[in-house]
Amino acid sequence: MNFNLPVHLLISAFVCFCCFSCDTRPVQTASTAPSTAPASAPATIASLTPAATDLIIGMGAADHLVAVSNFDFDRPGLPRLPRVGDYQNTDWERLGDLRPSFIIVQMATDRVPAGFRDRATAIGATIIDIQIEDLADIGKTLDQLGAAINETGKATDARNRLQARLGAVRKRVASLAPVSTLLALDERGSSSAGPRTFLDEILTIAGGKNVLAGTSAHWPSIDKERLIALSPDAVMQLLPGASPQALAQATGFWATMPQVPAVANRRIYQITDPWALTPGIEVADLAEHFAAVLHPDLSPTTEAKP
Repeated sequence: MNFNLPVHLLISAFVCFCCFSCDTRPVQTASTAPSTAPASAPATIASLTPAATDLIIGMGAADHLVAVSNFDFDRPGLPRLPRVGDYQNTDWERLGDLRPSFIIVQMATDRVPAGFRDRATAIGATIIDIQIEDLADIGKTLDQLGAAINETGKATDARNRLQARLGAVRKRVASLAPVSTLLALDERGSSSAGPRTFLDEILTIAGGKNVLAGTSAHWPSIDKERLIALSPDAVMQLLPGASPQALAQATGFWATMPQVPAVANRRIYQITDPWALTPGIEVADLAEHFAAVLHPDLSPTTEAKP
């Protein structure tokens, strides 16, 4: 993964699939077309967004998946599925062979290019366009996907488990003073997560306070001077799948910023889990990890991942 990409492209690489077309007629989605597969045949899914893939696997419905996006990561214990798309192209020949019941996308808006829609119709697939910005959207998407593939019980159970885990983290840190934290999304801290994002909500649940809480942008860019002025006490640096070279570059950058409290107190935390920027089931793992490093004296009920 290229961590020199602008943050909006980096996030898009993990949570959405984009198509190139000037036609923006409304998409046929789960709300405008049959959203439930025929009872006689299990629904099959080609997921072109890692967030949807993660949620389907998280609800215990991985057997419905027949293909995933080029940006999905391999998960232990699951077979490697065909990669049929990314934000620039789609392997329609392979999809034509697989003939999924549903193709799941996440667009920047609720509109899908006509060419994409027509190709999906030609192979008998219904498009589901999910929208995830915050934690509430994760629960809604679980319900949406569960209804589409006739797995409502599994979706409900997954949503309840997720809410329970997040609630447990919130309860454990409720009496502690929040730690002023920067959510950095690249090696130099210039791309970051602002307010009203799922990462910001996870930080709050885990006993942190986003130093960018007063900004209006969801994914702001900040320069070195602004970073110094923000003066975070901790930095969560989310670099999913980063190479040793990228991690070394990040470490070298922070070494040039000794005036930042997080650097002076050695509270720069690099998180390289492949799901770190994916708004899926693993947001609970992320919350537990955040809480463990922000409040190291707390006795966690769940061991934080290294």
